Amino acid sequence: MQDLIRSAFLKYSFQARIGAMDGCLIAYHSTARFFGFQYTPISEMEEAVYGDARLGDFIFKHSVGFLEKILLEAKECYPAESVKLTFAADTADSEDVLRVFVEPVVEDPSRPAVTLLELRGTNYIDGEAQSKVRLPSAFDKNGATWDVGYSIVKHTGLETGDSALDGDKIARLFSDVRDFQSMFNNVTLPIGVDLADYLGAVERAAQEGVEQADEDVALTTRFPVIPGFTYKGSPSKGVRNLRKLAAKGKAEAAEERAAQEGGTRRIVQLKTVVEIREE
Repeated sequence: MQDLIRSAFLKYSFQARIGAMDGCLIAYHSTARFFGFQYTPISEMEEAVYGDARLGDFIFKHSVGFLEKILLEAKECYPAESVKLTFAADTADSEDVLRVFVEPVVEDPSRPAVTLLELRGTNYIDGEAQSKVRLPSAFDKNGATWDVGYSIVKHTGLETGDSALDGDKIARLFSDVRDFQSMFNNVTLPIGVDLADYLGAVERAAQEGVEQADEDVALTTRFPVIPGFTYKGSPSKGVRNLRKLAAKGKAEAAEERAAQEGGTRRIVQLKTVVEIREE
C-alpha cells in the first residue's frame, strides 16, 4: 500500500484537495472483476508521499501558487491569444529547472514560434538557503520557517547576453521534450489485430465516396485516429511480459472461481503438431 501511494497518489491528493474531499476510495481490480475497496484519507496519502502529513498544506499551496504565476507569465507571451503549454522538468543540471514551452495556437512567421519560460527556485529554512530540503526534518525545529525563492526567465530567442538562448537552442530543447513524450503516445495493437489491416482501414476511411466495410468501421471505431498518436503492431519486450502476466492472472482467477463454485476445472493449453511423411 505504501508503494502504491508513493508511486501514484501525489496527483490524487492534489485532486482531493482541489475538490475539498476528505480522501479517495481505491478499487482493487483486474480487467474482469473487482476484488475489494479501501478508503484512504488525504492525511494517510501525504504521510506516505512526504513523510509527514503536516507538509501537505504547504506543498499544495506553493504548487498551486507557482502554477498560477507560470500561467500569468505564459498569458503575457502572446496577449489575447490561445496558447498551448508543454511542461518539462530537467534535473540533469547542477540546479533543477522547470521548462515551460509556450506555443500560440495561431502561427505567425513574423514572431517566435515558441517562447520558453524557465522556473528556478531556492529553498530557505529560517532564512538560510538549502541545497536540498530533507522532509520532514525541516519542520522538526520549533518555529522553523520554510520559504521558497524563485525566478522565471523568459526566452524568445531575440534576447542578447551570456544567459540568453537563441531560437535554435529553444527549438532543440523543445524537440527533445517532444521526442521523450512521444514514447507515451503510442499503443500496441492487441493480439489478433494486424497493423496492415488497420492502416488499410484508416486509408479507406479517408477516401470520399467509398463505402466502408463493417470490418473497417469496427477497426477505426475501436482504434480512432488521434493527431500525434500512433499504433504499433509488434509489442515490445515489456508489453510481451505484461501480456504473459495478464494471461497467467486470468487463468488463476478462472481456477479460483471454479473452485469456489464447488467444481475443479483445469485450463489446458492444446498444441497441435502436424507431421508430414513422404510415402
